[in-house]
Amino acid sequence: MLALITLLVVTAQQPATPPPAPAPKPATTPAPVRRAARPAPAPVPVNVEVRVGDSAGAPAAGVTVTAAGPLSRTSRSNDEGKLTLWAMTPGTYRVTAEGEGFVTLEKEVIVVTGKPMTVDFALAAAPPPPPPPAPDPPPASEDDPIEPGPVRLLSLLDLAEKSLGGRDAFKTVPVGCSGLSRSELLVVRDSKPATTMPDADESFYLIAGEATINVGGKDQALTPGWFSLVPRGTSYSVTRKGRNPAILLMVTAGPRC
Repeated sequence: MLALITLLVVTAQQPATPPPAPAPKPATTPAPVRRAARPAPAPVPVNVEVRVGDSAGAPAAGVTVTAAGPLSRTSRSNDEGKLTLWAMTPGTYRVTAEGEGFVTLEKEVIVVTGKPMTVDFALAAAPPPPPPPAPDPPPASEDDPIEPGPVRLLSLLDLAEKSLGGRDAFKTVPVGCSGLSRSELLVVRDSKPATTMPDADESFYLIAGEATINVGGKDQALTPGWFSLVPRGTSYSVTRKGRNPAILLMVTAGPRC
């Protein structure tokens, strides 16, 4: 009993254990103070000085200069070849200089805010205009003399042999012309479509091959040595027969050479 009382007295005399201290709070970084963004400075318009001269460096007066870009400006050069494009907004422009007697010239110009600038143009002289076309000769009159053509001496067979190249349905090869008569070689590989000559007579002489000529709606077979006369105003066509091209001498009488 005495031991129990002694234990209780000793226990009562011991100090009480203090509670654990709270953990320290982590340090916090203060949020940065946001400053309001400063507005961008307004672009400052720029006056662009332009100097215009010719290829020799002499001032060119009366030249029109046009700037196209963020805005448009147009002005003309004075007697000293100078002009000003006022209050140009910064940006990229196509500047064109054009004037009478000069070749038009175009440049790309970049205008920077607050930075005055000068643009130079050296214009080349424009080529002279072409001469006016020669007037058409007056139509021939019946009273005008009929001029003879040059003399022509040749072998039609040799000319025909040299004219067989190509794949055209038909072609004509000049032979000669004098006064009111023109001679040609007619080479027909397929056919010559219907034709009417209102102011000329045409005659045909078959040299080689075979053909059919239709004159006024009637067909006539042609073999070498055959001759055909087609009066003016009459429709005719020529069609090849057989395997080889038909070669004819065609003489047109009526129009002047």
